[in-house]
Amino acid sequence: MEGSSGSTHAGLASPDDTNQPEDVRSFHPWVSEVLFTETRRVWSRAYGREISDSEVIEILVNVRRLAETLLNAAGGKI
Repeated sequence: MEGSSGSTHAGLASPDDTNQPEDVRSFHPWVSEVLFTETRRVWSRAYGREISDSEVIEILVNVRRLAETLLNAAGGKI
């Protein structure tokens, strides 16, 4: 399971949040270019603006954590 993203709030980072590294994907090698691009496309449409790299990663990490939690609750039998 991935470590904490360091976020101190439940919401997404603001688009002008500059304390994130330039290439946040380098910390998450499991995120392919296709997955990253598709996530940005879908969620940018939902938010009505283009979301930042750090927001894309935050969404993907949160979805991964949810999936891992559900698998653990099901005893890995899905």
